[in-house]
Amino acid sequence: MGKNRVIIIVTAIISVLIAGVILFLIGGGNDLDYARLNVARPFDSRTNEASGEKTTSQDNDVHAPIIKQWEASSHAKAAESLAKTGGADDVCYSCHSADYFYKEVHQQPAPVTKNGITCIVCHKLTSSSLVLVIGDRIQLCTRCHTAGRIEPGKEVRHSQAQIYLGTGAIDLPAIPNPKAEKGVACSDCHMPNKSHEFRALTPREAEKENRTAVCTMCHQDKKREDFAAEVDTLQKVTAERTGKLLGDLKYVRKRLQTAKEKGLNVKHIEKEYGVIYTNVTIVDADKSKGVHNPEYVNLILEDAEKRTETLRKSLP
Repeated sequence: MGKNRVIIIVTAIISVLIAGVILFLIGGGNDLDYARLNVARPFDSRTNEASGEKTTSQDNDVHAPIIKQWEASSHAKAAESLAKTGGADDVCYSCHSADYFYKEVHQQPAPVTKNGITCIVCHKLTSSSLVLVIGDRIQLCTRCHTAGRIEPGKEVRHSQAQIYLGTGAIDLPAIPNPKAEKGVACSDCHMPNKSHEFRALTPREAEKENRTAVCTMCHQDKKREDFAAEVDTLQKVTAERTGKLLGDLKYVRKRLQTAKEKGLNVKHIEKEYGVIYTNVTIVDADKSKGVHNPEYVNLILEDAEKRTETLRKSLP
């Protein structure tokens, strides 16, 4: 009798497990989120017979304006643009494709170019609304917009987190952007009025497009033209300094290669070169040209300029 009871209990447990698996498969796993949100995947467009304009099934949906903004954004094209580079790997797609982002490594699909960063990467559906998947809005963005592990001699990419939070440059102290310390998140500037274009317009860009500059939403004490000139100068000078350093370092690298071919020991110079090069690429890869953290960027470039000058003098 005891044995029969055990068999009944085990059978019941197995039945429950099988039912759960079947429900999971029917729901499509994570694809269930796609279906329920109904805005996470691109829509099948069709032509309106009356107007001749292309429309989608979502044109009358409350999310339609947001969807149109997103469709014009770099997030929407993230997987497609990455595929065009021809040199992307799974690590790249894990941030450029929602399909990769939510799949286990062994379940990741072949590169899909249609689905970039969709709604479910940042949002989850509750019983009544969409909420952010992570409460910390800075962390929400820096999951992908980060350089990751930084090693001397390696080129850095996607260093927005490092620049804004003021950390990561080798042999240099941390200088966080004061706004980050006050909780100002990426989306406060890159999503003004909750725009899903993810564009932070500088004063000059806003002037050309006849739109509101993100900067002036907080810096209301500055005249628009004065502030535009200030930002223009910052970005111009940062780009020039970064470009010159990268050019100088290219020259140093060539000289080091020549020295090695002659059998000279230049390991100590190569080590110094690696630190400088990586730090400069942290600034370059951020793409804001100093805007995300002017003080930290200046520290990195100033240090790199001094060390590069010393390095050039020590070349054999």
